[in-house]
Order: sequence, then C-alpha cells, then structure tokens
Amino acid sequence: CCAGPTCSPSRAAMLTGQWAHCSGMIGLAHRGFSMEDYARHIVHTLRPAGYRSALVGIQHVAADANRIGYDEILPVDRPDVAHVAPAAAKWLDGRPAGPFFLSVGFIETHRPWDELSESADPRHVAPPAPMPDTPQTRRDTAGFHRLAGILDDGVGQVLDALDRNGLADDTIVLCTTDH
Repeated sequence: CCAGPTCSPSRAAMLTGQWAHCSGMIGLAHRGFSMEDYARHIVHTLRPAGYRSALVGIQHVAADANRIGYDEILPVDRPDVAHVAPAAAKWLDGRPAGPFFLSVGFIETHRPWDELSESADPRHVAPPAPMPDTPQTRRDTAGFHRLAGILDDGVGQVLDALDRNGLADDTIVLCTTDH
C-alpha cells in the first residue's frame, strides 16, 4: 500500500502514521511543501520512551533536516552509498547506549542514473511490464539494476555494523522505498 503518490507525502505518512492530507505533506519537500507539525514525526514519539535518534543521508520530509528534530544529523558530503553507509556504520560502531532510531537514506535508485558498467548491460535485462521494450527502457532498467546492487551493498554495510556491535538481535530494521 502506498500512502502517497510521491516521495515526501509517502515518507511523511510512514514517519507520522498520518495520511498526507492530515500531516500537511501533500507535495515534495524540495518544492516547498512541509508537514504542518514536525512534532508528529516518529522521533518525537520515540524520545519520551528513551530513544536517541540520528539521521544520515536523505530524508525528504523537510527542506532543512534540522526542522525535523533528530537528536543528531550525521554529516555526509553526498547522499550516496559511498558516503552514507560508512557514516551509518561508524555511528553504530560507537555503540549507541540505549534504544535508538537511525534513519539511513540512500539516493542510489533515484534518477538520474549514472554511467552503466558491464554488470548492467542493457542487452541482458528486460523492462518491467507494461513498459515498452525499447533501447532506452532497457538502458534505464539496466541502470536501475546496477544502482540497486550498489544500494544492496550499502544496506549490507549497515547490517554488518549492527552484527559486529551486537545490536542485530535487538534492532528492528525496516527497508523501504520512497513511495
């Protein structure tokens, strides 16, 4: 089920438990839309229960991530796996005391796709139905597959950090797409 047809409304719905029209997030954050009350974000619900919150990478429910209310925003140069996964792993390697909510946002499967590699040859992928089987659609599909593989590696780095720090058994990991 998708709570909103675009990124920001869908993410806001997941993080607030409200439909987009109830939270006020009815459009994309980078186009000027915002939630009516950021105190409804999950970090504010978890804080009284003793949870520490941190964000690394993209979040896309506020033009300025500081507005949301995370306890900590980890600095990264770019929101891609090469920067986000190591920052998240380093934070987890610090062995957070007590319960935590860590939001890790990667950009890999967002457009535009970067250059293809041999591992994503357009000749060896079929576009998803009902997309037309054209060279451009195959190229797009191959690019998506390549970046999904990179994203998978990044998620693996975060999961490995949970394991090596003894946090995996007591941590709920939710993997979502943006909408």
